[in-house]
Amino acid sequence: MRTPLPHQQEAIDRLVKQGGRGLLCDEMGLGKSSVALWVMRELGVLPIFVICPLSVTHKWVNEIQETLGWGLTEVVLLHKQKHSLPTIIRDVGPSAIVLNYERLTAEHKAGRLIGLQTGVHLVGLQTGVRAGLIVDECHYAKSRISLRSKAVRALAQRCHHVLCLTGTLVRNDVRDVWHPAELAVPGHLGSYAMFEAKYCNFRMFKMPHMRRAQPQFQSAKNEHQLAAKLAEVMVRRKKVDVVDLPPKQRVVIPLDLDKESARIYREMKQRAMVELREVGLATLGDMTLHEPDRHVIARTALEQAIRLEQITNGIVGGSNLERPEQIISSAKIEWVLETFFDLRDQGRSLAIFAKFNETLMAIWHRVGATINGVPHEVKPMFGGGGFVGYHPPMLTGDTKPEWRQKVIDSFRSGENPILLCQLRLAEGFDLTPCTDAIFLGIDWTPAMMDQAEDRLHRIGTTGQVTCYYPLMRKTIDERLYRVVMEKREDARRVVGDVAVMREELQIA
Repeated sequence: MRTPLPHQQEAIDRLVKQGGRGLLCDEMGLGKSSVALWVMRELGVLPIFVICPLSVTHKWVNEIQETLGWGLTEVVLLHKQKHSLPTIIRDVGPSAIVLNYERLTAEHKAGRLIGLQTGVHLVGLQTGVRAGLIVDECHYAKSRISLRSKAVRALAQRCHHVLCLTGTLVRNDVRDVWHPAELAVPGHLGSYAMFEAKYCNFRMFKMPHMRRAQPQFQSAKNEHQLAAKLAEVMVRRKKVDVVDLPPKQRVVIPLDLDKESARIYREMKQRAMVELREVGLATLGDMTLHEPDRHVIARTALEQAIRLEQITNGIVGGSNLERPEQIISSAKIEWVLETFFDLRDQGRSLAIFAKFNETLMAIWHRVGATINGVPHEVKPMFGGGGFVGYHPPMLTGDTKPEWRQKVIDSFRSGENPILLCQLRLAEGFDLTPCTDAIFLGIDWTPAMMDQAEDRLHRIGTTGQVTCYYPLMRKTIDERLYRVVMEKREDARRVVGDVAVMREELQIA
């Protein structure tokens, strides 16, 4: 059974004083999950409901048993369709129940949450027993109108204690704050209409073909007032303030597109501009569309932006995971391979986070082919039990949850010097033995990048963490990186943070 560190005990005392309701928004790597469980134990909660992403359900089962004591806590992972939340509570009466957002949504759609009494007591529990809810990665429920958020709210209304956990409360803009705060402490930020009026700047947006102007979110306002209001119910500490961690450095690597990629990029950019103009003209003459025409244009613009991003990452032959040879000689991928083998020769490991699976597959084949001693144009031979020879571990959406931890453990143990991971899956695990990471592709959501960086920079890190961002000059890479950095600074102001990272520009 674990014991709290000083900064964790401080958070426990604060949240217990708040009655087990609040936002726990410590930076990634400070042990939020353990703190939430200790708070529930301190308050005598039974059962503890944990809602989390599917990818970390098994991690939460282990976390509950390690934090509260093996053999002392009966944990049920609700994942089989034949079981329902009310029957598990009635028939098993476990100390803790773990289920993912999708399963909770299914329970809500089936009307099974109605069987749980509104208020303090739950069906099947002893009179006077209080239930608690831990909403992990609560930014998954940031939208007040999504079915997922409504399911979480339905369960939160039936629990006496509610803790919302996230290291990135502001995922995209200030509007992300309202619903998690409403789940934890209803009414604290007022109604959503009041929240928008006080903390959001809008401008009226109208294109020539639109009948009427539409409000469009522009920026946050009164950030200091909002930060002060959140501080009343939120516990948030930065790693630099509570633990003695080595520094984290973000390094930008400027690269140039090779001739062939540059030609394809120019052609695609010209084609995108023509297509956008055509879409705009087509919607201009069609006044019968029910969906706002700007959505059509925005969707087309996004598709074109993704195509340009793919080219900067070497993907020029379409989206086909079975044909890694479609990725031509990309300066970015060549730099990644050179960096990996240099680090490996120094006895260091490397985590690679990529936005596109095709990029991961290309590196998977190139690393495997190089180590196995075959030309990189040739795939490692496929035998009856899988690919013959070495191939690096990889985490994608196809990786089963029960296999995720095995892949991570093989990397943490030093058995594998490289880990390939899809960027959107970089949450809920620990890569502390590794101090080097490369990011291929920039996500529009700054918090996604922060989540991935802090898989390495957390309690247990023993050396400076370096995050490399290879960017193609004069392409969408550079523009997207600047936009994301600006959004990151906006988010820090809302939650009362200041910039603490040193950034450098390194010439490759």
